[in-house]
Amino acid sequence: MLSQDDMRGLCGMLITPSLPGADKASFEGNNVNLVEAARVTEECIRARVGSLALCGTTGQGHSVTWEEKVSFIDTVVQVNKNRIPIFAGSTTLGTRETANQMKALRDIGAPGAFVGLALWQTPTIENASQWYKDLGEAVPDMGIMVYANSNFFKTDFPQELWEAIVAKKARTVITCKMSSGHMSQNLESILRACGKALFFMPGGGALTTYETFQKTGTKWRGFWSTAVNAGPEPLVALADALEKGDLKRAEEVAADMATVPGHQPQGKREQFRQMNVQAEQLRAKYSDFMDPGPLRPPYNDVPSDWLAAGMGAGRGWAEMRKKYIKAPATAR
Repeated sequence: MLSQDDMRGLCGMLITPSLPGADKASFEGNNVNLVEAARVTEECIRARVGSLALCGTTGQGHSVTWEEKVSFIDTVVQVNKNRIPIFAGSTTLGTRETANQMKALRDIGAPGAFVGLALWQTPTIENASQWYKDLGEAVPDMGIMVYANSNFFKTDFPQELWEAIVAKKARTVITCKMSSGHMSQNLESILRACGKALFFMPGGGALTTYETFQKTGTKWRGFWSTAVNAGPEPLVALADALEKGDLKRAEEVAADMATVPGHQPQGKREQFRQMNVQAEQLRAKYSDFMDPGPLRPPYNDVPSDWLAAGMGAGRGWAEMRKKYIKAPATAR
């Protein structure tokens, strides 16, 4: 089974690429572009991405059917050939259905599950921690990455929850995809309490949290990013520098990435939770790395300022990325 020791470098959160017509609710059949999914997976592995997480929020686990999800994850797994850890999105409304999805995805070769909290009631510490313990007991041979996103799972994932997960011995939980907010603000305390049992994986602003890991004596293992969909090489360079403790190089890479315009309009930070699927898809679309295809409903409304921001972010990343690649990505 996967463990913390298998986590290293960049964890890429992949978009599930779509076929023409996927923006229509009337689309019949499988709308996943499996050829593009296979190509992008291989490109990420060749670029030395450390792991991949599939079918989360920007991965559109909410907007694909079960059959489409299985076909996408199976494609990634078959291309991967066990080279890096794959975490398959399995969040549902309840424990039994999530466990059933985990078992099915395990059986097609996914060694890890990417799981948030049940999407119905506001969770308590008790039922949220028991959720992960129960899933681990139902599927004991599959490592779990907790999807700790306070925007979508009705909790700020406080320290008390992590302490309860550890106390309940939810042994298959090996890592956590942290989002900004409460967890980032309280990371030092959380690391001191639970950092030996779990790897709390920060987001793309990894440089800002690296020193916190050093300060608490917690092993640095890497970070996650959705910008992988615009091209992974700069992110891999940052991950390499941090793994080596080369802060000068890490600062240089971070400075290069900071020159790229954001994929949200100025002053629209609070709206990001309503537009993050669209923003990510647009950044990928206007980069030179991936063809994500059309946005799936219901999240395919794109205001003009978000379109402009996505175009600028994608093109800016493509230009910055040239510094980090020896040859262009495989032609689409």
